[in-house]
Amino acid sequence: MTLTLECWVRPWKLSPWQGILTQHDYPERCGFGLFLDAEGRAVFSIGSGGVYDRDSLVTGPKLNHRQWHHIVGV
Repeated sequence: MTLTLECWVRPWKLSPWQGILTQHDYPERCGFGLFLDAEGRAVFSIGSGGVYDRDSLVTGPKLNHRQWHHIVGV
């Protein structure tokens, strides 16, 4: 099974954690998602749907404020 999440985002604020495209209910039901973390970096999560697992996160680069970015998690 494969999963790809893809979107364009133009962040108006870069903190706190923000869900962009998710099926994620922290901390008990953590599935998949594209997020911005508290430092403004793109994050891809592919959790099991259960309890939060930090190892399920892949952190990308920091985004620029008020600039369009194409974000993809595979």
